[in-house]
Amino acid sequence: SGSNSSYSNVAVATSPTLSGAPFRFHSNFFANDLISKDSTVFTDVARDGRSYFVRDTAHQCDSISPLSPAGTGLGPLCGHTGPPSEPDVCHRAYHGPGTGTQSYSPWVCEGVCVFRDPVDHRLFMLGSHLSGWAANGAMLFVSSQKDVCGANKTSWTYVGNPAVGPGSENTFAAQSTFVLPWNDTMMVVMLDRWHNPNETLADYAWLPLRRSHTDGSWTMRWVDSWSF
Repeated sequence: SGSNSSYSNVAVATSPTLSGAPFRFHSNFFANDLISKDSTVFTDVARDGRSYFVRDTAHQCDSISPLSPAGTGLGPLCGHTGPPSEPDVCHRAYHGPGTGTQSYSPWVCEGVCVFRDPVDHRLFMLGSHLSGWAANGAMLFVSSQKDVCGANKTSWTYVGNPAVGPGSENTFAAQSTFVLPWNDTMMVVMLDRWHNPNETLADYAWLPLRRSHTDGSWTMRWVDSWSF
């Protein structure tokens, strides 16, 4: 999704090939009539195979909507972070660009991505604090229920910064953008490295996100090189 200081919408294009050539443009819209920032797609392979649109919503919450079977549209917003007692928390006015963590609610993150624990099937949401283009600490949340969009009101609990070791305080100068499932003990995290203030030099890092066999917690640390 693209953005400026006051709005952000979603563009949808599809391709018949994995290489993405050519793409066919379908639509450009506000997702559920809400501002969308730092969006991603989560496909719930382990349960129903459905795909969901996940995004930072106006810096007020992080929300989830099911994608249509063709992937070109959205169903109603069906899950979000924030107090279960405030069902309209996502509909507040746009918060504005961020310069730190103090002015934002503790359930709001950007650079958001969702993954499912391969052992006990808990849902996790990985993101980062809001400080503009500058790198900052990672944030990990766990869902109160196992369905992405269940009948019960979902709440998300912050469980801390999963990054450990040198450079963990600013997520190794990077920001999460996608989590790729791999096996029962490891995921692969894709991270944007913006090189603030020279964002035109942006590149990516891929790091292992490892599961503890004792308590089911997840951690990642920087490594210069690694293999599966």
